[in-house]
Amino acid sequence: MAQEYKIIQKLAAGGFAEVFLGSAEGVEGFSKTVAIKRILPNLTKNTEEKERFVRMFLDEARLWAQLNHNKIVQVFDLGAGIDKNNDSFFIVMEYVDGANLEIVMRAARKLNIKIPYHHAVFITMQILEGLFYAHTRNDENNQPLNIVHRDISPPNIILTVDGHVKITDFGLAKATTQLERTSPNSLKGKIDYMSPEQAKGEKVDHRTDLFATAILLHEMLSNKKLYSNKATLETLGVVQKAHIEPIRKLNPEVHPELEEILTKALDPIPSRRYQTALEFEDALACYLFKHNLKVITHDLSKSMQMALSFKKEEDEKKSKVASTDTIDQLIMNALVKIKSIKSEEDIDKFLSNDLMSGIFDVDKPLAVFSEEDEKKNMISELPSGNEKIQKGNTGFVIAIIILVMALLAAVFVLIAILKK
Repeated sequence: MAQEYKIIQKLAAGGFAEVFLGSAEGVEGFSKTVAIKRILPNLTKNTEEKERFVRMFLDEARLWAQLNHNKIVQVFDLGAGIDKNNDSFFIVMEYVDGANLEIVMRAARKLNIKIPYHHAVFITMQILEGLFYAHTRNDENNQPLNIVHRDISPPNIILTVDGHVKITDFGLAKATTQLERTSPNSLKGKIDYMSPEQAKGEKVDHRTDLFATAILLHEMLSNKKLYSNKATLETLGVVQKAHIEPIRKLNPEVHPELEEILTKALDPIPSRRYQTALEFEDALACYLFKHNLKVITHDLSKSMQMALSFKKEEDEKKSKVASTDTIDQLIMNALVKIKSIKSEEDIDKFLSNDLMSGIFDVDKPLAVFSEEDEKKNMISELPSGNEKIQKGNTGFVIAIIILVMALLAAVFVLIAILKK
C-alpha cells in the first residue's frame, strides 16, 4: 500500500524546487512530520523540458536515498501528486527543526554579534564529517559513487535546535549513477561558493566541496560575505581568480594557526588544498585540542536561540505579507494528492500523463494550506485526475470560502453598530 502524505505549509523555495512542511499519514491516527520537496511547477509545464527536469529530480532522489548519516538530512520516500492542471514528483525527507546557516549568519550580521570562532570551527567540522561520508560512499556493488555535492552553501547547511549540523539538497550533486549528465562547461551551483575550477566550468571532484566549506568558515569568522551577493560576470571573474583577503585582516582575533589552516583550504590550486574532508576536519580538530577549545553540540544549541528568534521575526513578517492572499491560495491549492511511487513503470506512466494509473487515488483530495513566500510565487496549479471530482471539490471549497467571507462581513457590521 502506498504511503500518503499531507502538505501543511510552504517552508522555502529556490530556483529549481520548493519545500513544504508535511506529515506522513497512517492508520489509527499515526502522523509523522516530514519535509516534502517538489519541482517548481513552471519547470514542468514545457513538455520538451519536463522529462529532463524530472530525470534530474529522480537522480537527486536516488542518490540522496543512498546516504544514511547523521550529518545528512535523510530521504524517506519518492512520491507523486496530481491536481487539475499539473503533475509533480516529490521527495519526502526528514524534517529538521532549526535554521539554515544563511539565517544564522544573517542574524549575526544584523545584530552585530560574532559567531564564536571555536563554534564556527566546530560547525565546519560537522559539515566535513558529512561530506567525507558522502565522498567515500560505495554502491551496492562496492563501487565508488564519486559523489560531489557542488552546492555547499549557507542555505544547504541546517543547524538543529539541539546543536547538530546537517547537509541538505543534493539537487546539483554529481555521481557516477546519474541518468542526466551535466553539459560540458556548464556552471552548477551558487557563484559565491564555487571553487575556481567550478567557476571556470572545468571538471570538478570532491575538493570543490572542501573549498566551498572553507568559504563558509571564512564567512563565519569574518561575519561578512566573501564575495558580492550579485551573480555578475565581474563576480564570476573574481571567483575564478580566488583572490581572498586573509582572515586576520578582517578579524584580528583569529589565531594565526587557524588562519594557516583556512588559507590552505582556500588555495586556488586543488592539489595544494586538503585532499579529503577527513584531512581538513582533522586539522581543525587538532587546532581545537591544542588550544583547549572545548565545544559540544549543547554549546551550539544555546547560540541557536538567537538565530531562531531572528527566524521567528522574519517568518512573522512574511506571514503578514501572505495573509492578504490566503483565500486566493486556498482556492488555487485546494486539490493535491501525494502518494509513494513504487517502480520505474510508475514513473514512466507519470511522464506519459497516464494520470489514472493505479498509483494515484483521487477519491480523497488533500487540502494544501500554504503561506505566500515573500520572494517566490506559491504553487500555481496542480492537476487532478478527474474533472468531475475536481469540480465537486472546487465547488465545496468555494462554498466554504463564501461562508467565511459572509461571517467576516457580519462581524464588521456588528462592530460598526457597537461603535455607534
